[in-house]
Amino acid sequence: MASDRKRKIKAPRRSSTSGGKNTNTGNQRRYKVIFLLLFISLILIAPLFFFISRDSSDDLSQPVTLLPGIHSPPYVYNSSPPTSGNHLAVPSRYGFLGDDLVPEAAVHNMEHGAVVIWYAPDNPNIAGSVNRLITDLGPRCLVAGSYQGRMNSTIVATVWGRILELNTYDEVVLENFIEKYKAKNGPEAPFCRTESLNPGQMN
Repeated sequence: MASDRKRKIKAPRRSSTSGGKNTNTGNQRRYKVIFLLLFISLILIAPLFFFISRDSSDDLSQPVTLLPGIHSPPYVYNSSPPTSGNHLAVPSRYGFLGDDLVPEAAVHNMEHGAVVIWYAPDNPNIAGSVNRLITDLGPRCLVAGSYQGRMNSTIVATVWGRILELNTYDEVVLENFIEKYKAKNGPEAPFCRTESLNPGQMN
């Protein structure tokens, strides 16, 4: 009888131990399923974040070796249109000029932090698009007009030390470039902010 009682007492203990193992096994399975779902979600969502961040941070412009800039000749540049170098003492007027830009003056604007948009002459469609862009954004730290020199692209945007070349007008790319560099690049930036408040006073 004593032996039977001991067996009856031990039986629940074995059952309790077995139940604990089942519980642990069940928890482990749940953790594995949750981990697997998180891993799959990461694989599916990560590319989306990659493309979003790439679209917002892509910079199609190229750096150009900086040239020292003083207010006297020779006016020799290492890109066309120029992005740095010697320049005239008086900057160009700000805003959409429409006519041919004077490179030696526009370089002075870039020194002050301005973005300059150049486009091939005799292209009224691009001229109209650039005009609307400048009208929408305002003339602050922006100069735009045609360029009589040789360009590798139809439309080019420049700041001090960088150049963006486009074969077709792309408003999104231009706006991103302007937002990223306007009043930031140039040894005397952001002087263009106050200077362009009265664009009519410039030559």
